[in-house]
Amino acid sequence: MYDIKYIAFAGTLFLVLGVVTFVDAKKGIIPNSASVLLVLLALIWTFVFKEQSWVLMLSGAILGGGMLWGLRLLHKRTHGIYGLGFGDVKLMAAGGALLGPTYVSYAIALGAAVSLLWVQVLKRNASQNAPEKIAFGPGLSLGIACLWVYQVWRVYYGQ
Repeated sequence: MYDIKYIAFAGTLFLVLGVVTFVDAKKGIIPNSASVLLVLLALIWTFVFKEQSWVLMLSGAILGGGMLWGLRLLHKRTHGIYGLGFGDVKLMAAGGALLGPTYVSYAIALGAAVSLLWVQVLKRNASQNAPEKIAFGPGLSLGIACLWVYQVWRVYYGQ
């Protein structure tokens, strides 16, 4: 399990998710290059490490991206504006490709919970100057990272 290729993979994954976190928090965008790198990592995880089938990779991408795309469209229809950027949708499609359909919804839920807690911290500390919108990428990145670690832990160390 502690082969150098696994350590290099984990380091690359966490580096990409860290870039997403800091760029989205600072500039409000998720770079397309980061989403592409996550897709490449999902392909490596699937076809080089053989940790999941291509069917699970594809269905995770469709589920992860589809859930956020649906929420994005629903928010636009009900409020007249997009509540999520398309970068969030692409990030979760890539995260879903990595995690598969079993864990992608948990990653989204964890990302949403972390983001909601962050909003509460900002509101409490800023009183009247709380921002009207926050970046969702950092929460989603944390959800992807945590669920990937959990998935690897379950596979290699049992349930």
